Amino acid sequence: MALAYTPPSYDPHRETTIGTVQPTAPHYSLLLKIDPDNYPKVIGDLAESWTISQDHKTYTFKNS
Repeated sequence: MALAYTPPSYDPHRETTIGTVQPTAPHYSLLLKIDPDNYPKVIGDLAESWTISQDHKTYTFKNS
């Protein structure tokens, strides 16, 4: 995706514009992410597997 925008800085903790978030996002991993080939399926990024408690209040993530 091309952006015709120059971000104020590349510090994603300070900036909130799409001009900063989009180019820096590939440098960060998440526990889970949306499957780009099968939206809205959720897949693991750092998490290899996870379980959800019966009351849906506790999520337990596992990784290697």
